[in-house]
This record gives sequence, structure tokens and C-alpha cells, in this order.
Amino acid sequence: MTDKPESGRRYPRREQAAARTRRALVDAAAELFVEHGYLATSVSAIAQRAGVGRATVFTSVPGGKPELLKLARDIALAGDDEPVPVPQRPWFREAMAATDPAELVRLQSRNYRMIHQRAAALEHVLIVGAADAPELAELLQTARTQRAMGTSLVISHLVRLDAIPAAQAQGAADTLYAIASPDLYLLLTRDREWTADSYEKWLATTLTTTLLGG
Repeated sequence: MTDKPESGRRYPRREQAAARTRRALVDAAAELFVEHGYLATSVSAIAQRAGVGRATVFTSVPGGKPELLKLARDIALAGDDEPVPVPQRPWFREAMAATDPAELVRLQSRNYRMIHQRAAALEHVLIVGAADAPELAELLQTARTQRAMGTSLVISHLVRLDAIPAAQAQGAADTLYAIASPDLYLLLTRDREWTADSYEKWLATTLTTTLLGG
């Protein structure tokens, strides 16, 4: 009579422990990937940083290193590991609800700054790693597709607000894709030592001038 209730009570704890181990591995992998690069980071090093055995990496994250990078990137982009896509996040929805084009650009510049602070270094890891690790090719393409879809959503809204002619939408989306890229964020904040605040203000001003003509 007591076996089932006890089993029912234990199962969530096991599930929670497994989730904690998985998150510890993802966090450890993210740190090591940024510190040493994808290729130079071993599964053993990830396990050691996370405080688990090497075999646990593959039981917790069967996809190994490529899956760990994917999960780390997903969490960095969204801000947590909840299964909520970026377009459905409150901060993105706030920007897309703007009825003033300049306000939309300002809010989205804030969003880009926030995302890049968390994810730009991992995006760089992916780009560099994919040059020599064929297993990252699909993830790199996915990353590019996701960014292109995000920029298209923003530009489509600006078109609906009559801020950009529909005929110029693709060119505007490509411009946004380039200017708001994680590469440019790293160039300015890491190489040129800009603060994140300075980057956000520059991005908002640049996008306003480039996309809205003022």
C-alpha cells in the first residue's frame, strides 16, 4: 500500500536531480567553450567542471558536445531554460507591440544588447568551431536562420507601421541582420572596449538613422 505513494514522491526528486545535473553540465560546457573554444574543450573537462563522471555527460546529454553547445546557446538567447521561444518572451513581445517605429527600434536595440551580453561569446564559439567541426554545421545554419527570422519579424512590423516601404523590406532586414549581429557587438565591446550601455545607445541611433531615415 505504501510502495506507490513513496515511488510517486521519489520520482520528482530524481527528475529534479537529473535536471540539475543536466543544467550543471550545460553551464560548465558554456564556460569552457568560451574560455578555450569548442575543439579544445574535452568531454572530460566538462564533466570535471560540473563535478560529475565522464559517463554522466552522455547519459544526461546524449548528444555530447554539439548538443551541449546547442543547449547553452538556447539558454543564453532566451535567458533561461524554460521552453518558451524568443518571439514569445515578454521583452520581445513588448517591442513588437510598439506602435511608434522609433520606440520599436529603441526597445529592440535593448533586446539585442541583452541577448548579445548573454549569447554573443557562444555565437563566436559556434562560428569558429564550425570551421573545423562538421557536426556543428547544422547548428550554425540554424543560428543564422533564427537570426534572419528575428530580423524579418522586426522589419515586417516596421512595414506595417508604414516606416519602411514593403519593396525595401528585404534590404532592410539584411541591414538589420548585419548591424545588430553578435560579431559587431563583440567587435565594439570586446575589441574596442565599449560598455554595453554605449553599444545599446549606438545601436538605437544607428538603426534609427539607417532604417527610419532619422
